[in-house]
Amino acid sequence: MDRFLTWVFALVFGKKRSASSVSCSCSDDNWKCNLQFYQCDEYEDKKCKVSTFFQHDELLSRFKAKLSDECVEKMWIYKSSLDITCSKCFCKHQYIVFQTKKWWYSLEKCQQFITVQQGSKQEMVKNKIFGKYRKSPKPHDGALNLRVDISVHSIITILHEQQELHKPYTVYENNCIRFVEEVCKSLSEDREQIHRNALFARKMFYEERNKMPRPVGSLESYYKWICEVVRKLLPNKIHPQHDVSDDSVQLIRISYGLL
Repeated sequence: MDRFLTWVFALVFGKKRSASSVSCSCSDDNWKCNLQFYQCDEYEDKKCKVSTFFQHDELLSRFKAKLSDECVEKMWIYKSSLDITCSKCFCKHQYIVFQTKKWWYSLEKCQQFITVQQGSKQEMVKNKIFGKYRKSPKPHDGALNLRVDISVHSIITILHEQQELHKPYTVYENNCIRFVEEVCKSLSEDREQIHRNALFARKMFYEERNKMPRPVGSLESYYKWICEVVRKLLPNKIHPQHDVSDDSVQLIRISYGLL
C-alpha cells in the first residue's frame, strides 16, 4: 500500500509540474554528490564503460578544462518511458539534449549522479544512456528559446551556481523533472528582460552614436559604423565564437526602431 501511495503521489506531482510526464516514484538515499561524464564515442570504440566523475568544486576547473566552450545551437527536453537507472518501478524520466557545432550532449539527473553524455551523433545521447537503449524516447516539446550567450561552459557554471550537486535526488522535490525545469529556466529567454535590455540598449546606442561622426556613403559603410558602435557598447558581452556583426543584428532586431 505504501508503495502504491508513493507512486500515486509522484504521478500527481509530475502532472502538476509537467502535464505529460511523471518523476521516478522511488528514491535512492545513496546520492554521490558527483557529476558523471560519459563519452559515448569512447564506449563505441573500446566497448567498455568509462566514466569520469567531478565534484562540485571541480566543475569550474577540471570539468570545464575537459570540454571545449562551444556555443549551444539548439536544445530540447526529452522524456523516456522508463528511467534506465531505476529497476524498481515503471516511470517517466526527463532529460535535456543539446547540440553544438561539433558535439551532441545529454544532461539529466539520475538517482545517484547528475549525468552528462557527449557524442558525435544525436542518437548516441538521445536514444541511449551508458550505451544502453532508452525506452521510447520522445521530445517533450519543441526546441527551447535559448539566450544567445549560452555555451557549454555557461551550462556548467549554472550547475555550479545552483549547487545542483548538493541537492540529493528525492521523489517529490529534487527529481529529474524539477532538475530539467530549473536548468532550462536559467537558460531560456526572459521576454520581459529582453524588452528591458532593448530599451537600455536603445538609450545607450543613441548616446554612443552621438559621440561618433556619422559616415557619408554606402549602406555598407553605415552598417560597419553601427557595428563599431555595438562593439564599444558590448565589448565583454560578445562570445569569442560570435561575429560582432551577428550580435549587432541581434541587438538591432530586439531594439525595434533603434535607427
